[in-house]
Amino acid sequence: MVASSSSVVDNGAFLSVDDIAIKQRLTMDPIIAYQLRKNVENTIHQQREAVHQIIEEMQDDHYKVIGIYGMGGIGKTTLAKEVGKMARYCGIVNKVIMVVVSQKRKTRKIQGQIADMLGRRLKEESTLGRAEELYTGGSFKLWQLADGSVERSGQASLSELMSLAHLNILCVEVSTLLAFPEIFDLPSIHKFEITVGYNSAICYPNSRAFYLREIKTGIPNGMRHMLQFTEELTMFCACKEILKSVFDIKGGLNHLRTLEITANEDITYLVDEVLHSDAPVTLGALEKLHLQNLKKLCLLYACSIEAGSFQNLQILKVDLCHDLIHLLGTSLLQRLSSIEEVHVYSCNKLFTIFHLDKAAFDEEQKLLSTLKRIQLHRLPWLSKIWKVPNQSLLNENLQKIQCFNNLTDVAICYCDNLRYVFPSMAAQIFVNWIVSKLWGVTDWKESLENHQKESQSLGKLEELKVNEMSNLVKLISIEESEREEEKHKMIVLPELKSLRVTKSQNVERLCSEAFIMDLPSLEEFVLLECPKMADTIKHGLGSASSLLKAQIEEQSFIGTMAQQVFSGKV
Repeated sequence: MVASSSSVVDNGAFLSVDDIAIKQRLTMDPIIAYQLRKNVENTIHQQREAVHQIIEEMQDDHYKVIGIYGMGGIGKTTLAKEVGKMARYCGIVNKVIMVVVSQKRKTRKIQGQIADMLGRRLKEESTLGRAEELYTGGSFKLWQLADGSVERSGQASLSELMSLAHLNILCVEVSTLLAFPEIFDLPSIHKFEITVGYNSAICYPNSRAFYLREIKTGIPNGMRHMLQFTEELTMFCACKEILKSVFDIKGGLNHLRTLEITANEDITYLVDEVLHSDAPVTLGALEKLHLQNLKKLCLLYACSIEAGSFQNLQILKVDLCHDLIHLLGTSLLQRLSSIEEVHVYSCNKLFTIFHLDKAAFDEEQKLLSTLKRIQLHRLPWLSKIWKVPNQSLLNENLQKIQCFNNLTDVAICYCDNLRYVFPSMAAQIFVNWIVSKLWGVTDWKESLENHQKESQSLGKLEELKVNEMSNLVKLISIEESEREEEKHKMIVLPELKSLRVTKSQNVERLCSEAFIMDLPSLEEFVLLECPKMADTIKHGLGSASSLLKAQIEEQSFIGTMAQQVFSGKV
């Protein structure tokens, strides 16, 4: 907790004037500030209320710094003392330490005061020896090479960092891997950002991160030990052999949560050629994978993938991989039990997103049941989001495997070869009535409750955006093989709130004529530069009982009028 009369508050973060130089580092952590003001009728009440508020915030691990600021003599120090007493009384802390930090502060004196209050003795005489955090950033990166030679004007050695017994946060830049010593062990390190060949990306590490650019040599042994505990890894312009040497570490990268690989020209199968190691599973802790500009990448994998691999992957982002044919096949989908987001941009030869074989339907599974967001942009060859051996197999099993039952957000743009977004079996709720009878029902919700056979798929979809899709005909369509049996049934998207279809000149309907569409939660409908669908809407697109706003070409409608226009009753 910090109390200061010489202070500023910026975006809710407390900073004393003499600490403005490290503002960027401080604001990376959650900080909360309290202001004491004069001319308050009940000053004692204000102090008591502040004490209780601060004590409550101290019990929340989210906040790292609590600041108290105000004019001189207002009672900041008194408040800090009261908070300290209360914190000890409540058992939040075991010991309270108070030190005075003046504008002309003496770091060693402050460290000594804190040590005295803790009953400790500082053995290290130098300020650096007692350092817990070290940030060199771009100010110094010419380190001695491991063989003892000096790189340009470099004089310091990375091995010297091992003598800093209290070091737990490190931010350092190195111009070459040759500067890493054979042994490089920092046992007390908690967070670090080590960049090789990059300019510093972050000045205050929030995890354990490596940034490697244009690496030409194998990974030295000293660096391998640090890599084992890395949580974030970014590699730019590294060949396949160098990438393999990174992941071919004994035991694997079991702590890695974020991986970004950018600009590679010789990887064809990512998992088989690069990520596979002697570890029992492949990147079991990985949460985010970003692949960018891998020019020869054909498939993410070619062989089977061990159980447990990629089990925590939540976000997959792929862009500028122009030779990629299929994104996710059955073997990988069976491992993605936590996937939430799929983003694919500018992959010129991508044919399908989810490519399933018969093994996907051998037993009851929940493929993509955790998926929440799909974003597809500039995929000129994309013909289907789903690719299966035959459509009937998909129809028989789609509800059983519960695809898309948590999907909330779909955005598709510039996918010129795509004729529909979803097959009907991924979206529909069946009502086995004749259309004429259905239109005669006044209470749809009650009728649905009594007669519907529900599908989990797309039940949580909230937003659907389609833009610049030159060959799109329908958003939800059926194949020829199912046209006869799927007549006079209903598609309900119960949570869809926003539907935008723009600049798609061939789109005709929301769904096939064999179906009726019900969108009970739809609030916004936008249709722009879609002449065929604008003509179809005269006969109605379905029901949207909650529609608040509709924009159809140059006309706007609100409220009841929007609902009537959508259903073709105007």
